[in-house]
Amino acid sequence: CHANYDSIDVSAMLNGISTTGIDFVEAVKKAADDLEIPYQLDSISAEDIKNGSLYSLYAKVADAVTNFTIDKPSYTEDIKQYVASKGWKGSVLTELGIGCLTQEGLLELQDLCPSGVDPEDYLKSVGLLKDSSPIFGPNRIVFTMHDSKGRPVGFASRDILWKKDSPHAKYMTTSGTTT
Repeated sequence: CHANYDSIDVSAMLNGISTTGIDFVEAVKKAADDLEIPYQLDSISAEDIKNGSLYSLYAKVADAVTNFTIDKPSYTEDIKQYVASKGWKGSVLTELGIGCLTQEGLLELQDLCPSGVDPEDYLKSVGLLKDSSPIFGPNRIVFTMHDSKGRPVGFASRDILWKKDSPHAKYMTTSGTTT
């Protein structure tokens, strides 16, 4: 059936527990609480929490990348022409996690950062916001990368106006890889 579930998802579904919209660590805690299974919070490391939060963060950004129509202002005329020249349809772009988002648009998204943390600093620390060679921009097509469970785990983008003599990279990824 091509379903991708982990043991927490299956347990939650079998026991009628909703884990929609929460990260893995929160889902484990919620399932344990609902099923009255004891657990120790100190066994969850800061790295585990950060990784769980990144899944949620990347999911929100992926939604923003693909949650648009070709008529929205996030599409420049160059992007519209590029998409049309490829024959890409909006439904296919959405299904594959392909779209457009500027750095300004990224900063405008609500609830991306932990409370009390500067959004720009946080997004830089997780590799989504860069001063040089940005992943997100007005002339960049953004591709969402997914893991085997379908969760967004990173982004890559292509500068559609790139020329051989351009001073910046044609492709960028959240890992910092450029070409």
